[in-house]
Amino acid sequence: MKYLLIIICSITLCKSYGQNADEYFRIANSKFEKNDFEGAVSGFDQVIKLDSLNAEAFLLRAMSKVFLMDNEGAIQDFTRVIAIDPKERAAYFSRGMLRKGFGDNEAAIADFTSAISVSDSFSLAYLNRGKARFDMQDNEGALHDMNRSIEISPGDVQALTSRAFVKRVMKDYAGSVIDYDKAISIIPLDASLYNARAVTKALLHDSAGTIADYNKAILIDPQYAKAYVNRGLFLSTGEDYEAAIADFNKAIEILPRSAEAYVHRGFARLMNNDKAGGCADFCKAVELGENYAIKLIKEYCE
Repeated sequence: MKYLLIIICSITLCKSYGQNADEYFRIANSKFEKNDFEGAVSGFDQVIKLDSLNAEAFLLRAMSKVFLMDNEGAIQDFTRVIAIDPKERAAYFSRGMLRKGFGDNEAAIADFTSAISVSDSFSLAYLNRGKARFDMQDNEGALHDMNRSIEISPGDVQALTSRAFVKRVMKDYAGSVIDYDKAISIIPLDASLYNARAVTKALLHDSAGTIADYNKAILIDPQYAKAYVNRGLFLSTGEDYEAAIADFNKAIEILPRSAEAYVHRGFARLMNNDKAGGCADFCKAVELGENYAIKLIKEYCE
């Protein structure tokens, strides 16, 4: 009878223990869903104290720590998830993203590769492994991974634009434009896509297409300072300095602290026989922290 009571008590305690862990998890998960990440971390701490092999609790605590900018703590938790469940692709992927953010591309590639080994159709893992490979100057490897990502998810605009950029770097300008075309067909009102395609069209010496894309970008977003700067630069290459200066003026109106716009306007003014105005712009760029402008002042203004 004594032993029977011990067994019954043990079973009861285990059941209560499990219910407590489940209840803590429910509360912590609710806080996570409400973006109360500090509360979520505290709640998942309690779950893990009761159940140290709860991979989901570690995973959600890790994600909460990411939102709280505790990246080292998040990596530790993602690593714990992997130790408990080596088939959890989200843990490999998330740890890879953090490592990539730290600039540790080799470790990130290893994590993305592990995620792919778990799920061969994980398009985001291919895409981000491609980005990490690109950062390591492995352009062919990057292109291969991005091709696979797009094969899995043909409508992924991020993958299309990433591949377009890699193709541009590899001087496949026509292929780059094709990818931007596809991205624009999916999101036709994204000004940044027209701006990026314009940059590539300029490399193809398609002047009309370049201007048309910059115009479209500005039409979609009249406050898009970068498009004004880029159009101004393109106009400068055609020696239309008055129009270029007007674009740089607009960029500065939108972003008064844009050292880049002051530098480019300074060059345009110099080329337009306005040395005083050009040198004043270079000085303003220096004031805004652009050290390259110091060299320009010495070369053109002293």
